[in-house]
Amino acid sequence: MRIEIEPMPFFDQRKRLDQLQLLARQEQIPFSKNHKFKDWQTGLPSFKLWKNKSRRKIKNIFQFSEPSLGGHIQIFDFLYMDDDGETRRTTTFLFESKDLRLPSFRIKPKGFEDLLGKLFVTRSPLFPQYPEFSKNYKIIGRDRTAIQYAIKPEIFSLFTGKHNWHLEGEGHFLIWYRKNKTRRTTQIMSFYEEGRELCHWMLNSDTNDYV
Repeated sequence: MRIEIEPMPFFDQRKRLDQLQLLARQEQIPFSKNHKFKDWQTGLPSFKLWKNKSRRKIKNIFQFSEPSLGGHIQIFDFLYMDDDGETRRTTTFLFESKDLRLPSFRIKPKGFEDLLGKLFVTRSPLFPQYPEFSKNYKIIGRDRTAIQYAIKPEIFSLFTGKHNWHLEGEGHFLIWYRKNKTRRTTQIMSFYEEGRELCHWMLNSDTNDYV
């Protein structure tokens, strides 16, 4: 089942906190109001989502233990201030597992610069057998062979169309998000379920075993 994230204005922090705390109690999920970003990011890769951002904050953190996936999941709001002094927020799914051994890579939507680039440089997509995904998204990373093995095509159903999804991976970590989009309270559990499915395929699919 596909779930859309609708743009939403920056709204009262207290109201969002109260709503998410209530959800956490109802679902019996460990929940934290906030963490200091510098302490929280210790041991994490320097993902593009939070690299070179100012006034970074981590708020509204849900914690999910995932023994069957060899790790745990966090869903949280990442906030930062942009160059115009506006606060931006991205609801983010973070998965850490000792069973992940990922090369550094990033999946992001294609933009105008990619269309322009086609006029000058042609580079074959990593997954030409999935034209819909290759049409709308690009994969960034140095080790193309390792990335082609690590990314499992079963996840591409989550990246169809121009929905501005991003996936970043490195080592034992994955993050999945739509840049500057906030998950409503009623969407948190569905976001978790879809993200957990993504993690399952990244860990357990054997589709690329003979790449």
